Amino acid sequence: MPGSSALYTIDLTTAKAVKVADMDNFYFSLACSYGGQLYGVTKYGNFMAIDKLTGEETLIGKTEMRPTGDCSMEFDHTDKTLWWTMNALVQTTGGWDTEESYVCKIDVETGLATIVSMMGSAGDASVAGLYVPFTASADGTPVAVSDFTVTPDPNGACSAELKWIN
Repeated sequence: MPGSSALYTIDLTTAKAVKVADMDNFYFSLACSYGGQLYGVTKYGNFMAIDKLTGEETLIGKTEMRPTGDCSMEFDHTDKTLWWTMNALVQTTGGWDTEESYVCKIDVETGLATIVSMMGSAGDASVAGLYVPFTASADGTPVAVSDFTVTPDPNGACSAELKWIN
């Protein structure tokens, strides 16, 4: 459909792209939770849940921003915070007329975006690819151990003591 996006899968071995579905909306940003839920922000600032198998779109809420250019979204999988960088029109008393670049957090339950910092006037700053390093385990699995130590046998025997915190 003209003016909308399409959802594809990409084979990581062959790089072949296969269309899953034509979407009803035009998306500026996509991110996937560690549990596999796909989310997106439309050109009107709607925060959507997207079924990655069918392309079905469900409105969660409004971000209260309208993206205009470079955008990127990524989860901090350690604490499940969804970060969003974007150039956007911001609603003022005169309408959607102020264009700025921001770093935001998006509440995945309501879709509301909260500005964390300003990057500058749109055109001065943009992020095209956001990555947040993390140290999380998949949902439903144990977390990685911490404070792991190996103490060799003091007499040189073929043994060691292992200690860690779960």
